[in-house]
Amino acid sequence: LGDLAKIQDYQAAAKSHVLVQTRLDADDSIFRDMMKNVQQQAARTLGAQAEEHRYNPLSFNIKQYRVFCTEHHVEWGYFNPWDPKSDKGHLFGVSQPEFCVTAGLTYAYQVGTTSADMPTRAHNKMSQLIKQCDNVKYKHNCIERIDAGDYKWIMIRSRTPTSTAMQGVIPTQKVKKSMEWQNLQETTWATVIEQNFNVSPQSVWKLRMVFKQNMQHILKDALKGQCAKREFTCKDSAIQALEKLMEEVKKHS
Repeated sequence: LGDLAKIQDYQAAAKSHVLVQTRLDADDSIFRDMMKNVQQQAARTLGAQAEEHRYNPLSFNIKQYRVFCTEHHVEWGYFNPWDPKSDKGHLFGVSQPEFCVTAGLTYAYQVGTTSADMPTRAHNKMSQLIKQCDNVKYKHNCIERIDAGDYKWIMIRSRTPTSTAMQGVIPTQKVKKSMEWQNLQETTWATVIEQNFNVSPQSVWKLRMVFKQNMQHILKDALKGQCAKREFTCKDSAIQALEKLMEEVKKHS
């Protein structure tokens, strides 16, 4: 259960302050310093202007917002296409400059601005409808592409059989053919995951073992529960992927 009073206080404060909202699913992770960096950037731009206007929403000529997102992320997948016996799964870097990745997607709203004032909140349409901040003079109503400095892979997204959409759970040919990421596995586990994301690799491997021990139950639940009601995330492709996984699990159990 949530704290209703805290939510109400939050909503009331948002009317007279710059509001920053970040989207993060329970099975994803963001770079450890990301929120600090985003809040600092929002304070230097929207926050400074809000202070100049004495936080009066009526004094702004236009609605103002900033979007913070990345086009680079690492995927952790249950299966390892290069080593089927691996108990770690696999890591693979993905670049998608055509849209904003949902993990860590952050909206910063000026005083008096809400989500209704944006042309879109759809992550796959933002790059088409909102300009990059590098190309905007006043640094608002734009997208700021964020990274982790020297390390550009600022998000981790999980690709496991618990995902309703099942996208990327079964490694694609692009993943299988990537010699670069095949060779980066041990280095990334050893020097990136915990240092950049405060996630212990051992805890990830332990979670994978829990998946493995309960895989038949997980897949049955996905097929009977999530897909039975034909929810919007349960597409025919997801059902087919689940059924294929179920067959593989039966073969090796």
